[in-house]
Amino acid sequence: MVIENCFDHIKQWVPDTRLLIVGANPDRKVRSYNNSKDIFVKGFVPSMIDELNNAQVAICPVDSGYGMHIKILESMSCGLPVVATSSALGSIEAVNCKDILIADEPNVFSDACIELLKNHTFAFEVGKNARKLVTERYDWRIHVEKLDQLYGSLSSN
Repeated sequence: MVIENCFDHIKQWVPDTRLLIVGANPDRKVRSYNNSKDIFVKGFVPSMIDELNNAQVAICPVDSGYGMHIKILESMSCGLPVVATSSALGSIEAVNCKDILIADEPNVFSDACIELLKNHTFAFEVGKNARKLVTERYDWRIHVEKLDQLYGSLSSN
């Protein structure tokens, strides 16, 4: 969706935009987008955190996929503002325009990306809220404590 329907529009408003596609084993179609000018398909990288910490915005424009939820949470945990489709968001309980920007239509998706790329104050706030959400609701330590309590209650019965 982003490359075919959004990238040219984003480039009109933010000409120095570069798109990095990161993730193990991109298929042939995804690899064909690499132009080594403003679209770079990196594929597997040794550290996703390093890539996220060097980014300005994370996007997740997919229609489905279980792994997307983890990628969104990983981006949010770095304090990176995220634009995602509602399908990609899945069960993550993020508030649109506060913790994340949700966009299902190409024009709305590209406008959300442009807003975050141009409005650094808003992007910082969304990223800060995203990180707070992840640390308060999705940190693994919270879930380990709940499991400990559950196991404790089961063993005492």
